[in-house]
Amino acid sequence: RTFNSVAKDLGKYENTRRSFVANVSHELRSPLTSMQGLVQGILDGTIKDDQRDYYLGVVLDETKRLNYLINDLLDLSQIESGNLDFDIQKTDINELVRRCLITFESKISAKNIEVEVDIKDAKQFVAADENRIKQVLMNLIDNAVKFTPESGIIRIYTSESPASVFVNVNNSGGI
Repeated sequence: RTFNSVAKDLGKYENTRRSFVANVSHELRSPLTSMQGLVQGILDGTIKDDQRDYYLGVVLDETKRLNYLINDLLDLSQIESGNLDFDIQKTDINELVRRCLITFESKISAKNIEVEVDIKDAKQFVAADENRIKQVLMNLIDNAVKFTPESGIIRIYTSESPASVFVNVNNSGGI
């Protein structure tokens, strides 16, 4: 019985490990793909010289995001022990949505996807860990782009209640 119990526990551990590796791979691939597309656009002239500095800023943001993700991996022991700290601060969620969406411009254009964005022009502040929320938004937008068919539609909008702000990412379907 003990042997079977240990074998069962090892099986659960192995499944958790596989899932973790798959999630980490996805998290690292997304910013790398965005950076590759933007740098390629700068090099091949798709991105014009007057826009170059802007998009290089986006690439810089993505390198910072990668660094943050790698630091998260290095701090895995804190996560496992339940001692994960959040850096809660006043964050403009609308601006964060805009910046995340920009990193996917080349993928969106390549698939001829229409993007409908309905967020307030004014700043909309929330108390959040900006890097963690950005990670979630990047995953949602990446999945929306990935699973939207050619010439499909992605809708991103915010809504609010007295105590909350909601960010919605929808697509026109696909796989």
